[in-house]
Amino acid sequence: MKGQSSVEFIAVVGLGIVLASPFIIQAQDSAINLRQGSDMAQFSSSFDQLGDAIDQVSAMGEPAKRTVRLDIPRNMESARVVGGNALVFTSNRSAQSSNFTSIHETDLNAGNLSADRGSYRIEVEAWNNQVNLTRK
Repeated sequence: MKGQSSVEFIAVVGLGIVLASPFIIQAQDSAINLRQGSDMAQFSSSFDQLGDAIDQVSAMGEPAKRTVRLDIPRNMESARVVGGNALVFTSNRSAQSSNFTSIHETDLNAGNLSADRGSYRIEVEAWNNQVNLTRK
């Protein structure tokens, strides 16, 4: 009798886990999407602040300098300057690429700027009719 009740208990627990697994998987997917959305919102906000700093430093001219914090999430693939005046970050989320672009009226030099995950201090400095971006 004891062996039979143990087998029945294991069968009931196993059936419960099998029935609950779709809900557990869905909850995990929702939590992951929420975290990724929060990371992207934080990046977008810091990217906007970087764009504002570029415009301000450009308007003030040499030797204006500002430092801003840029929070880069894990799904960023690249950071580059396009056409001399557009700062573009490319992300890949759920096999879908999207660009974050900031276009300015001045030439940009983004020497050591990268898309590596982390929180970085970016020094924005006007120099020789352009704005230099340096990751610290």
